[in-house]
Amino acid sequence: MNDIANRRQRLRFLRELRKDLDLLLRDLEAATTEKYLYVIDFAAIYSHVYKTTNITSFDDQGLPDEKRFARDQVALDFIFSGRLEPLLLIPPYAAEFTNHLRTLKQHLVTSIATLKSDDLRARLRAMLEASQEFRDFVTLSHDAIPMSAVDDHIKTAALKLGRQYFPELYSAVLSLRGSGVPRFRELFDLGILHNADEVIPDLKGFDYPKKETDEWYNRIAIRRSFRGRHYQTQIDAMACTYLAAANSLLNNDHKIVLFVAPSLNVREAIEGANLVAGDPLGVVRDLSYFMLSLTHANDPERVRESLKGVEQLVDLYSSPLAVSDAFLESVHQHQKLIGNLSLMTEAPLPSQYSGEQPAADRKLVDVLRTLHDAIETNRPMLQDELVNSLDSLRVAISDLEGSIPSAAGVESEIARLLPQPVTNTMEAVVGEPLASDEAEY
Repeated sequence: MNDIANRRQRLRFLRELRKDLDLLLRDLEAATTEKYLYVIDFAAIYSHVYKTTNITSFDDQGLPDEKRFARDQVALDFIFSGRLEPLLLIPPYAAEFTNHLRTLKQHLVTSIATLKSDDLRARLRAMLEASQEFRDFVTLSHDAIPMSAVDDHIKTAALKLGRQYFPELYSAVLSLRGSGVPRFRELFDLGILHNADEVIPDLKGFDYPKKETDEWYNRIAIRRSFRGRHYQTQIDAMACTYLAAANSLLNNDHKIVLFVAPSLNVREAIEGANLVAGDPLGVVRDLSYFMLSLTHANDPERVRESLKGVEQLVDLYSSPLAVSDAFLESVHQHQKLIGNLSLMTEAPLPSQYSGEQPAADRKLVDVLRTLHDAIETNRPMLQDELVNSLDSLRVAISDLEGSIPSAAGVESEIARLLPQPVTNTMEAVVGEPLASDEAEY
């Protein structure tokens, strides 16, 4: 990146940072007179639970991917720490939550049937015959060589064939680790997530006006650059309609309903909509905002000091300054300031992160190795253990479904608009990156 492009990038980033600091300062000053309620995007819940890397806060081009991931996870941990009270699960995202669990449970049922089927040996044999690389992988597996020592091209071949011959397993193996469903469960058991119908009873059974919802849908859809009805966009549009109605209902009582960590396209669609009368700063709070909230410890004076430093840098990058000693010094100031604001050197790297291979990929290859070993050495107990693990998870999901607030009205509206069976576009395959039009944080 040349000097001019670099300066433009930093200026854009600093302006976003200034905006979040302004929001934080305003919120801290208003805390004595205003009550905040927080609506959480299901995408944020999903990223927190599964530790995915497809959302981002600080858009600083100099930040390595693993550091960016760590910053985002720290911000998400703050959001789900219980300090945002109440954190609301509204009906549209309750419907998305339920749909995600139903999809996962169906994948588990299919996987269990596959593992019990008579053609399991034939499918594994077909995989062996399809690839020399996979035969090499099986040979290495029998020698008990750890996955980290297996060549990347062999792991890639095993993964590709595993998805081809056992696609249903790929959607279940990450949850087989036992992390996803228990973490979802904790959000309810610990009182982190609240049923919006209980906190805002006047909106229970809310009837989403078609005109307003369609307007929100079009605002979001045009940013996602696709045509036709789309499940995720309809859910987000209904969420925006609910958010507008909630603020209209509650603002006179000095209550403001904020939208926590919405997707980039939703954030852009909702900014400037003036959902709170006379409030130019809007109702969106993203991950950068919560990282700043954490690092400033709710101290207005610290926020003012940071704002002063950011303003100085904005002025410097906005000037027609040629490359000079002053500009080079500004780069140093920028790096130091951002390091302080984003815990660049202090926040630990979450243990779930791996720059080599997604956890679901590694787990799938491990499962394939176990299946092959169970069949080739005639040890059905290994196969039964895998089936029992999947079945236990299926039961746990059924139990969790009972904790999610009912969203029958949203689901019936979605069914009317999208008559074809819906697969949750958040992640039809657990642990796999979002589709291109949804990877937008």
